[in-house]
Amino acid sequence: MSSEISPHVWYPEPELLFHPERSGDRDIHPLRGLKRFGPFSASQVPSPIRVATIAPAGESTRLFGFMQELHRTFSPRERTDYLPEWPGFSAVFNTRVTAAPAKCRVELEPALDADLAASPAPHTLLADRLIQAVRCLEAFRTEFDVLFVYLPDRWEAAFFGHDDDFDLHDYLKAFAAIRGMPIQIVREGRALSYSCRASVMWRIGLAIYAKAGGIGSWLTPRRKRPSSAFPMPFVMTTAVVHVS
Repeated sequence: MSSEISPHVWYPEPELLFHPERSGDRDIHPLRGLKRFGPFSASQVPSPIRVATIAPAGESTRLFGFMQELHRTFSPRERTDYLPEWPGFSAVFNTRVTAAPAKCRVELEPALDADLAASPAPHTLLADRLIQAVRCLEAFRTEFDVLFVYLPDRWEAAFFGHDDDFDLHDYLKAFAAIRGMPIQIVREGRALSYSCRASVMWRIGLAIYAKAGGIGSWLTPRRKRPSSAFPMPFVMTTAVVHVS
C-alpha cells in the first residue's frame, strides 16, 4: 500500500464582482466587498424595503426594535478573522429598511400560548395560526416587500413534528413562496437575543436584500486551470453566508 499523497491543485478564492459595469469593483471577500463597493444590483431594489410583520400578541415592538438595530453599527464578537464591522444597512446596501404600514402588522391571539401548551399536536396548531396570519396579509401584498415572522423560543416544541418530518420553517417558506411572498423567519435565540449583533445584522441584512430582489455580488468567470504535467483533481474554497 503506497503512502504517496495524491497530487492536487489548490485554487484561490474566486473573485466577486460588485458592479455590473465597473470591472474593478471586485473582492474575494463577499462582506468586505459590499462595504467597499456596495451591492451588484444597487439600482434594482426598492427604496425603502418595506417589512410586514407577524408576531405573538404584544410583541411586535420587539421586532421593530430589532429592525432599528439594522441601522446601527456593531463590531464582531465572533469569527473576527472573517466578519467585518457592520456599518448599518444603508451604508452596505444603499437603501433603507422600514416598517410597512400598520395594516401589514399582524399579532397572533393572546390565548395562543395556552392553546399550544394544551394541544396534543402543537406544531399543527401553530402552523395553522401562522398560515391564517399570512393569508390576512395577502390583501395588502403591494404594501410590503418582505415579511418577518417572529418565533419566540417558548414555542420551540411546535417547530417540528413529533412522529413525522414536519418542519415549521420549511412549511411556512413553501406556503409563502407559492404566493410570491418573501418571508424571513426571525428566531428569538438566533436573532433577537444572539450575542454577536454584527453576525446577526450581516445575516439578516443579506437575507432582506436578497429577498427584496437584490444581488449582493456576482461570481467572476473561473480562471484558467493551472498547468500541470499530469491530470490533477482540484479543491476550490469559497466563503458561504447562510441565510434563512
